[in-house]
Amino acid sequence: YILIAPTWRRNLVDSCSAARLKSGFVDSGYYLNYSSLLANEQLMAHLRSSGCKILFLTHDMMSESIAYYKNFECDVVHVLDKGEGSYSELVSSSSLMVTDYSSNAFEFAYLRKPLLYFQFDRAEFFKVHTYKKGYFDYVKDGFGKVCQSTDELVAAIIEIMQNDFTNERQYIERADSFFAYKDAKNSSRVYDEMINFLR
Repeated sequence: YILIAPTWRRNLVDSCSAARLKSGFVDSGYYLNYSSLLANEQLMAHLRSSGCKILFLTHDMMSESIAYYKNFECDVVHVLDKGEGSYSELVSSSSLMVTDYSSNAFEFAYLRKPLLYFQFDRAEFFKVHTYKKGYFDYVKDGFGKVCQSTDELVAAIIEIMQNDFTNERQYIERADSFFAYKDAKNSSRVYDEMINFLR
């Protein structure tokens, strides 16, 4: 599976609490870029020949958009309905993640799996969204290639597929230097710190 999981856009919903799409969503660069990706014939052909499938997961703040993306469902594209499958299962069962600015990328990187950033609206995003650009530079610090167009992203996806979803050494090394631990003891460490704090 290739998990495509973009974050939401503040300028495309009425309010942060209502999570209702503004009119004109289908004319937005957000929708046009993701719909172009899901309709890309070259990508669809590679998916069919390799036996891979796309799982498209909308952000909860933009769950109303599911209806629009359902138009692109086919034998190799599945648009996930709200609440369909746990997030941890989707991450563990997927071989590649495509996201944009989502913190979900950190969970995928922790597993040292390949991921790609689709940032077609980078200049606009940090001006209109709810959070601003911080210390983390996606090009220098990110755990995968940053793509700014559908064609560039499709080429990067196909290249990863052709390399049997092997992650590039530079991104594994970035994850190794970013995450202090790679074991099954995080819960134990948190518990120990809580006990120490309470003492």
